Amino acid sequence: MIERLQKNPNQLFQFSEDSEAKVLLFELGLIDKFSKGVQNIASTNQVVTGLCPTHYILAMFFTGKTIQSDNGYLVYAVPRSQVSPKQMGDFMSQIMAKLKIYSHETITEKMFSPDSSEN
Repeated sequence: MIERLQKNPNQLFQFSEDSEAKVLLFELGLIDKFSKGVQNIASTNQVVTGLCPTHYILAMFFTGKTIQSDNGYLVYAVPRSQVSPKQMGDFMSQIMAKLKIYSHETITEKMFSPDSSEN
């Protein structure tokens, strides 16, 4: 999956198919950054960010939803060549605002800088 991003450094990607999203998150070392279970909470929306050489990564994990198809991963790979760090921050803020507006569940955010030891 990382090869696909590297071959298309100027393209925006959205991975909504769980199998593709999981492979990309595994390759980027981000799959384990999501909390496995949040006790006493039926439904959560989790957000993790990361970087690869060509793209900013914004990954979301939805779990505990009543409708099974609403659960799973969603990953955006935004080209660094096309978007400034500020624009990416604005995009992440918009996504987070939508999650908070349209959701009454708990939202767990794990935002990592490129220099973070957690990346």
